[in-house]
Amino acid sequence: MVGQCADNVVVHGNDTGEDRAVEAAQQPLDADLIARHFGPDGRLQSMPAKPSRRLLVLAHIGSELPVGVELDEFAVNQVLRRYDDDVAMLRRYLVDTGLLLRPRPGIYLRPAEPA
Repeated sequence: MVGQCADNVVVHGNDTGEDRAVEAAQQPLDADLIARHFGPDGRLQSMPAKPSRRLLVLAHIGSELPVGVELDEFAVNQVLRRYDDDVAMLRRYLVDTGLLLRPRPGIYLRPAEPA
């Protein structure tokens, strides 16, 4: 559902500087951010340049993937294509921010939240 993250998201530590935006990623998307970056059909219109906003958008998109289930690239692409035809860009951003793990080539996993 556009407008609200379905799950709280924990980004695993990385050196990209986006760790500071983890708390922001746990918040629901506000109407302004939705209007700015998603079209009326729910597809992504633009990727935010600001890392904290980008992380919010990515957390929303990533929330559509099942937690703890290994998916092949084709299955991930099917979900991501709902938002943008450039699925490689979305996968790369999701992996780079730790919202999606790549345990081995061609396999992706959305990490479960710590208990």
